[in-house]
Amino acid sequence: MDRKCKYLVVLLCLELVPFMEPVRGAAQASLAMNLRVRPPVRTVDTNGYQLTRNAYVGEWLLRIMDEDRFACGAAYYAPLYVLTSASCMHKFKRRLNELSVETLFGNKFALIDTISVPHQYQYPKNFMDIAVIKLVDPIPGDNHEYVKLCSRPIVDYGKLTVVACSSEHKDMRTQQVNLLNQMDCQSQYSHIRLAETIACTHALNQDNECMYDFGCPVTAGDELCGIVAYGPECRNPNLPGLFTDIYQVNKFIRSVVFASKYHHNRAPKQTWFDK
Repeated sequence: MDRKCKYLVVLLCLELVPFMEPVRGAAQASLAMNLRVRPPVRTVDTNGYQLTRNAYVGEWLLRIMDEDRFACGAAYYAPLYVLTSASCMHKFKRRLNELSVETLFGNKFALIDTISVPHQYQYPKNFMDIAVIKLVDPIPGDNHEYVKLCSRPIVDYGKLTVVACSSEHKDMRTQQVNLLNQMDCQSQYSHIRLAETIACTHALNQDNECMYDFGCPVTAGDELCGIVAYGPECRNPNLPGLFTDIYQVNKFIRSVVFASKYHHNRAPKQTWFDK
């Protein structure tokens, strides 16, 4: 760049300074405000398993709200589709028009059109406990993040992470957990028969608050491996956590979301909607 060009660039920058200062000041004020309101991340480590408060979770994490009350956790899978627990949604199946699916940040929401659950699912049993929610319209916004499903059997993963996503919590908490043998888990739930689509986890860090919120995700890295299923673990934190193994129900999920692709091999389903 010759000297004349450099001079013109400098002159242009000097001319723009008065216009840039208000923008810079506003940005700095906004950043300072965000830094003040965002509490620090706090982590407790027990033998390599971490319990984290104020943790960052992907923007695919959603909440299903019954007016201003938390109903179920959920995961944003595709523009019109959300995944959650069928057992959690069962009590709302006749009043879906009173619910909303909301982002955790930004106050954006969408309404529910219908819910598809596997034909084999029977409340209150836990076999095939998965619900695929179809929204009336996509959640507003241009840069949504959609969750990926676990691509391998759950036993292939090492540490898993459960996310406590209820709106009743003051902070976002995640906890790394290890997978339990199905027979060992069943021995601790003598009054509940655990189906083959249910997996169990054990937390090394005991927390005074419930970590297993109905419908909230269990992840491995950035993949969704499970959805918290019904169980008494919140009333008794010493019991293992129960969740639906996503790998075992992903065929049903895909057959609902990508119906045109699976029209020759579509999984039987029940459909819930307001009458």
